[in-house]
Amino acid sequence: MAAQNKGLSDSLDVALELRGIPWLIRKAISFATLTDRLSQRKNDNGVTVIQIAQTATGGLPGETEVYIVDGSEMTQGSGSKFGVQKIRTRWLRLANPGDANRSERPINVAGNPMDPWLLEGWSPEGTPSSPGHINVFVVNEKVGWTTEQVWGFMEIKGARRRATKFIIAKGSRTARILCVYDWLGRRE
Repeated sequence: MAAQNKGLSDSLDVALELRGIPWLIRKAISFATLTDRLSQRKNDNGVTVIQIAQTATGGLPGETEVYIVDGSEMTQGSGSKFGVQKIRTRWLRLANPGDANRSERPINVAGNPMDPWLLEGWSPEGTPSSPGHINVFVVNEKVGWTTEQVWGFMEIKGARRRATKFIIAKGSRTARILCVYDWLGRRE
């Protein structure tokens, strides 16, 4: 389990606004502590499946998100606060994490060069045969936003911490958000 460290994370307000979340709910989320219960397994085809069950303090309803890490598109969230989302998730190999100035940027799951900001600051993870980061691309056609994410670990304030960087875009507006998490240990 991991809890969002609000002191080390960026505010989620603009990202939630771009996703169409009403002001009152955004305000409540700003006071809540978000906790993720993560699980990882292989499905029958040997593909990694990550499930994140998110809870929030203050009586806010949580969400459970499922990510199939093979680059295929899946639809999720018909009843969620973020609406119907088309999600593509894949492993991401960063040959030299933090080297966003190299001449060839990785291509994201949508087929475009990744934004250099998403590639900066990551701890080296993985092995030559096993990438250590995850790239997620989410589209909400009804509300009109997209989000590109990179998940991994960063060295922050002297500690190795789970982090998510994401860029959300809606029309001409974009927001760059870093979420940092504190490890709470394994929970059954």
